[in-house]
Amino acid sequence: MKFYNREKELELIKKTSRAAVLGRRRIGKTRLLHEAMTGRFIYLFFFNDAAEPFIIEKWSKTIRKQGIYLPNLRKIGDILEYLFNNINLPIIIDEIQNSVKKYPEFISHLQQLSDQFKQQELYITGSLISMMKKVVENYKSPIFGRFDFIIKLKELDIKTILEIMSDLGYSDKDALLYYSVFGGIPKYYELIESLKPTNFNEFVNLMFFEYPRPLYTEIYIMLKEEIGKNFSNYFGILNAISQRGNTFGKIASAMNMKSTSVSKYLNDLIHDYELVRGEQPTSKKKKKTLYSINSNIIDFWFTFCFKQREELDRGNERYVYEEYLKQFPTFYGYKFERSVIGLLPGYLQTRGIDYRMIGKDWGKDYEFDFTVEGKNNEIYIGEIKKGELNVAIEIEKMESIVKKETFYKDKFISYILLADRFTNKIEKENILYIPLDEGTLSKI
Repeated sequence: MKFYNREKELELIKKTSRAAVLGRRRIGKTRLLHEAMTGRFIYLFFFNDAAEPFIIEKWSKTIRKQGIYLPNLRKIGDILEYLFNNINLPIIIDEIQNSVKKYPEFISHLQQLSDQFKQQELYITGSLISMMKKVVENYKSPIFGRFDFIIKLKELDIKTILEIMSDLGYSDKDALLYYSVFGGIPKYYELIESLKPTNFNEFVNLMFFEYPRPLYTEIYIMLKEEIGKNFSNYFGILNAISQRGNTFGKIASAMNMKSTSVSKYLNDLIHDYELVRGEQPTSKKKKKTLYSINSNIIDFWFTFCFKQREELDRGNERYVYEEYLKQFPTFYGYKFERSVIGLLPGYLQTRGIDYRMIGKDWGKDYEFDFTVEGKNNEIYIGEIKKGELNVAIEIEKMESIVKKETFYKDKFISYILLADRFTNKIEKENILYIPLDEGTLSKI
């Protein structure tokens, strides 16, 4: 698959001789660095839990395959030292966090060499977010401050996924379906390119439910590696959030746990592991936070796989798949809304609308799908409807809420309506319409 997006990250890497790239597995860290290299380079992969002789054998083969002389060395640190002393090529060390537990001295050795050979081009990657933060962002780490840029690679946005899926011959509707499950993780779209699925649900079944269900296993292993030994409580909270137990009270109730403990685990999931986000209402009249899992594929895994693991172990694959078919429309409705909101920045830009923030607002008796805070006391209130939207009824409802809520007083209110079809349209300057018919989304 061709390389998409990441222009800003490529530019940063090309500007410097030292960079650390952080991001979850399959996000495209290695591909990014390979794309940034303009000539020959040395690529060293740190295998997880591998014995030192195995790593030495693999590294030696990789280096010698490029026609580079390498003497027989017995330590991985010695290989690194030889390269720094004798070979003037960029060095990429992939998945460096795998060295931390088994070879802790490697990081200190790397620090000494990077300080001694300041002109050496050095790039490292890591997939375990919490551990990599300790390796490159904690001032106690030996290599703290040794990299000009620490690039945290995020998932590709919905705009890019629409482009990828269009290039692969899929419609916007198909793109939204696949994005609702696989998010913006490039590797899974390479899988789609390779397997060319023609039926979305059958592809999901193959990947998650039907033996050997490769992505069911992959996500489980990835999460366990990220969180570590004490994963059960974290999994419990993620599971509660995936079942839309998305307030602090609901999470604490589901876990039957003291609020202080829930706070600690939630804080870790938000700040250390970056698996959860908290959102507060735009009006901020109450500090009521709604929590959600910030990766579609992880949210999907907890919604449809985690709670069914015993059924899958028993071989009841058909039952699990049928339950998925019943519940997926609700899951997709939520993801559809988030996907459309992800396209709003481009739309606002093309309309020349300056804004400070895109958020969401809710109260005791209402919920707006999204709000856009303008720079001149303007508020745009949005409604997203998959299907038909009766404009007159919706505007009347929204205007009645605006009149009651003190936050919206003295604000210039406009409305952005998105739907497949509109009935009883009202033509006013402060009502903007975005049709969601095929081909429109990729143009927003």
